[in-house]
Formats: sequence, structure tokens, C-alpha cells
Amino acid sequence: MDCCAQGIVALFPQLKAEERGVAYVPVRVDEIIPLVFNAIPHRALITVRSANERSIYADFTILDADANMIAILRGVRCQTAPLRRPLQLEASALLEIPSLHPGALIGEVGVAAVSIPFSRRPIH
Repeated sequence: MDCCAQGIVALFPQLKAEERGVAYVPVRVDEIIPLVFNAIPHRALITVRSANERSIYADFTILDADANMIAILRGVRCQTAPLRRPLQLEASALLEIPSLHPGALIGEVGVAAVSIPFSRRPIH
């Protein structure tokens, strides 16, 4: 259903979705009628019943590659959802900058060293 609902994107310019900073997201389906099981959807015919600045109401007919109906979705309701605008990279990115601090801040000074015994046994 998600890939078929992408067809409503064609309505976005008419509804001025980009200027308003919204997208339409499917939120409900009144009725689903599966006609062929395990078929691969290839395209959808979308019949728009109504479209306004708040919602889109449509019916979908799902077709396979040979244009045979495989499912019908009636009463697909899409509602507006606000889009998050990308911020400036400087406002949203994190950058790690390593720096040396005196050990006195955490109570440790000097270089930590660990002695590990070394064995010269041959590897078989």
C-alpha cells in the first residue's frame, strides 16, 4: 500500500503542500478487497474522491504487471503531516575535537602503563 500511496504525490502541487511544509500520509483504509494472493503489485489506479489542504480521500485499484486487478482499497484516507525542514549543517552536526587535559582534573597523572608477559612459544 505504501508504494501505491506514493501516487498521491502528484496532487501536492495542486494542494500547495510544499509551500505549506506538509506531506500527506495514509492513516486509514475503509475496506481492503484482496482478489489474488501472492501477486506482485506493479501499478495502481487512484480515484481521488476529495482533496483539500487537510486530507485526501481516494480509492486504489492495485494491478499486476499484466494489468490484472489483484486488490481494491476503498476509502484510503491521507492526512497532512508537517515536514521537518533540514537545518543548516552547522546547527545540526556534531564534530568531535580531541584535546589533552591535565590529569589533575580527574585525579590521575602520568602515563598509564600495563605490563603484559610475552611468550616465545612456537605456534603449531
